[in-house]
Amino acid sequence: IVDEKNQVSGISLREGHVVGVDVPDHETFLGQILIAGGFITHPDLEESLKVKSEKKIGQKMIHENVLSPHAFDWALQEQLTIRLSKVLVAGNIQVNFVSNPLDYEGPSIPPSDFAHFLHDWIASKIPVEWLKVHYRTWATKKMMKGPKWSEDHEIMSWPLFTANSDLRKVFLSGVTIGELIEKSGISEKVL
Repeated sequence: IVDEKNQVSGISLREGHVVGVDVPDHETFLGQILIAGGFITHPDLEESLKVKSEKKIGQKMIHENVLSPHAFDWALQEQLTIRLSKVLVAGNIQVNFVSNPLDYEGPSIPPSDFAHFLHDWIASKIPVEWLKVHYRTWATKKMMKGPKWSEDHEIMSWPLFTANSDLRKVFLSGVTIGELIEKSGISEKVL
């Protein structure tokens, strides 16, 4: 992913799970996350950094019995989450897809958690005007149930639907997106 400032980020996916996020920032160091989470102290981190080893910092701290493997996995997942939120930026981006074999066993962001993040990011980071322009070309398309439609899908319990009880009924009424915006009575921002 290349942004307008030519900064390069990358997201690694395996079987629908986010397993790696590379961003050009220095605010998501693992040590800082472990300190903020209360798993280690700043002196613990400094002592571990002094030890010469080929192991990464988290692995060194586990080996030195300063850190539990559970805390390490939590911190890695938190790091993924923070970095992933930094990838979504205002402005144009160029996205390139590359298929590579990826052998990874470790903390990840599962698709269900990723979907929750998308819900929040769309509401907090993407301007309504951009969404209107982006979906304008779909205005004449009817809303239809997809092959995986389920009345009890977890998305139906998310704030967008629970705060707007008529939304599900309107979606399933066979209207186009344009008709939905014009006739539903639901605020344009919510739609």
